[in-house]
Amino acid sequence: MYAYGVRRICVQRKPVKPNIGERFENGPPETNHHDYHEERERLTRERIIAAALRVMDTEGLEAVSMRRIAREVGVEAMSLYHHVRDKDDLLDGICEA
Repeated sequence: MYAYGVRRICVQRKPVKPNIGERFENGPPETNHHDYHEERERLTRERIIAAALRVMDTEGLEAVSMRRIAREVGVEAMSLYHHVRDKDDLLDGICEA
């Protein structure tokens, strides 16, 4: 009975015809994925520390967190860990700057 039910569902599906090119006059638009990466500034330890200094100056030391700094530079928090070990390392970098 199980095989019959699966077979019946598969038979009832109608094939989907692709309508590529109908939505666009001259075919699908060309996309260049490299444009997105060229617009972003490269993430460095110095850029992270500078963002932490800006946050500290405007909002206070309590506002300095890995998530807040990541939001400031436009990345996810885990991306920061390629450049700083942890929050203590980030605070050490602030003191050095």
